[in-house]
Amino acid sequence: MAETRQSEAEAYAVRIEDQNAMIAGIDAVIQIFDTELKGNAELDAEAVAEVRAALVDVRASISESITSDTASEDAAKTKYDNFVAAQNARLKTIKSTVTTLTNEIDALNARLAEITQEIASQRQQIAAAEEVIRKTTEALNSLNAQYKANSQTRTEQLTLIGQVRAELTNNPENVQEFLNNAE
Repeated sequence: MAETRQSEAEAYAVRIEDQNAMIAGIDAVIQIFDTELKGNAELDAEAVAEVRAALVDVRASISESITSDTASEDAAKTKYDNFVAAQNARLKTIKSTVTTLTNEIDALNARLAEITQEIASQRQQIAAAEEVIRKTTEALNSLNAQYKANSQTRTEQLTLIGQVRAELTNNPENVQEFLNNAE
């Protein structure tokens, strides 16, 4: 767009230069007309006046064209400048948004790294807790087995005590002999 605008501005400058050269040429012709033909009795004064008026009209038309072209060029330049300013403002907003989003992404990445470390730490804690649970379960199983064995022994002891009591009650003299046979 800048290149197009540049070529338009260059074309305008050439056009204005050409039109100014045309005005200068017409002014020179009018001046020659005024000095050389004024008061020449051989020429038709009315025809000379009409030709001079036509030259003045052409000059006015070219001047009007310059004014119109200048107004169009000024409007085009203003429109282009406004467009460029709007695009620059938009670009500035986009850059600001990109910076903000980049900062947010960096913050999210940092938080993600923290969470990843927290997860790794929690996994280590879970592994340690699972190891404690495993060892505790092993100890509990061992204690349960020992308890079961102790319960069996206790049951046997209670049975034996019951038998000894019964024997004591029934035959108090033979208790020692009964105990010796019970082992």
